[in-house]
Amino acid sequence: MSILDQLLIERRSIRKYQTEIPPEAYLEQMLSLTATTPSSSNRQPVRFMKIASPDIKTSLQKAMEAGHERFLQMAATAEN
Repeated sequence: MSILDQLLIERRSIRKYQTEIPPEAYLEQMLSLTATTPSSSNRQPVRFMKIASPDIKTSLQKAMEAGHERFLQMAATAEN
């Protein structure tokens, strides 16, 4: 099994994040690598933000959960 195969098989969705912040060098490397990845029709629709405030992170999490719930409710009532 290749390293790529192993990474894809073992990947998981993250629901709760750790509180410690990765070293700045790791963040810079991740951003550098993501800038080289392809996107649909080469549109680069992704934007990255570094959020350090725990209050803003909590607020964002609540907003995302509420949006997800609204989406599920709309999907449940849709005809198609």
